[in-house]
Amino acid sequence: MRIVIAVLMLAISPVNGAWAMSDEKGEQGIAPSAQIGAPPTETKQKLILRFMDLTGLQHDIDSGSFLEYLALPGGPLSNGVEGPATDQVTLEEFLTPAMQGRFKAVYAKYRPDFQREYEAHLNWEFSEDELARIVEFLASPLGKHYLDGSWRMGAYVGTNTEHLVEQIVAEASDDSAGGTE
Repeated sequence: MRIVIAVLMLAISPVNGAWAMSDEKGEQGIAPSAQIGAPPTETKQKLILRFMDLTGLQHDIDSGSFLEYLALPGGPLSNGVEGPATDQVTLEEFLTPAMQGRFKAVYAKYRPDFQREYEAHLNWEFSEDELARIVEFLASPLGKHYLDGSWRMGAYVGTNTEHLVEQIVAEASDDSAGGTE
């Protein structure tokens, strides 16, 4: 369960998910995309790749680790097999060596598609100036602390609230809880 919570926390983290932003009045909204359709300049392409490296996105694409949830117990690659005693499991720990090899071979065919999609979206989402400022921040000591702190916050809060998530699931699954349909 901890890995599921950690994955959910990371999925909504400020690095990986869209946070609603508050303005001076406390009103919330999502920052608009730059919606740039033109191909990136050489400089912007370098910024895109640097952003992906700093945020860990490039590692995830290179390794396919963002697909580890597929191997979690009950997932499509688990074949109904129960996981190890701990739920802190990775793709390599859960899948048989043969399945790992097949998974990695198949993923390798599609890896360029993920790379292209992420690069295209970063080009569409951010202007060159925005990327330059974001990359400058993420590469700074404060930016590195932000990235590490965001990850730790998600992991620790996920672990420390696991019992609450289990309770929410239990109560929501209870037909007598009186929820709406």
